[in-house]
Amino acid sequence: MAELTISQLIKMLLFVAVIVVVITGAYLGFRNYVIPYFEDLGPSERELDLSTPYYQDLMREENLAGVTVLKEGYLYFSVKEGGATFGTSYYLDDGSIYIAEGEYFGFDEEIGEIDKSSGKIKIFDEWLDKDMLLKNIDGGEKIGNEIYKIRARA
Repeated sequence: MAELTISQLIKMLLFVAVIVVVITGAYLGFRNYVIPYFEDLGPSERELDLSTPYYQDLMREENLAGVTVLKEGYLYFSVKEGGATFGTSYYLDDGSIYIAEGEYFGFDEEIGEIDKSSGKIKIFDEWLDKDMLLKNIDGGEKIGNEIYKIRARA
């Protein structure tokens, strides 16, 4: 059997150090010049043309159904009802809407989702029956930190 000598260990350590330096140098060199050219490839966030008549009508004050508030690292929903704003235990995480039921996140129940292509909020039917406030944001659109929903006009 071949035994490792001190000179062989030094050569292996130098080899690993050179590889680390080369990879780090390549990353530092590419990060500012090459990687930005490829950032627009693949799926991206939807872009809204807020100057269209639809969005001009949607984004009126009377159509504001709620807002999202950053709290404890999550976007929580505050829902408007009859001129008042109510804080909720519903939060947004990675396109899904959850209810904060426990002390620890990650075990909370999913109650809805935001469609990635249209931005519309869809609350699952069983939750619409449990909490009337959720009806105010169901079918609405999240634009920035605000949720808008066109209401039936009298």
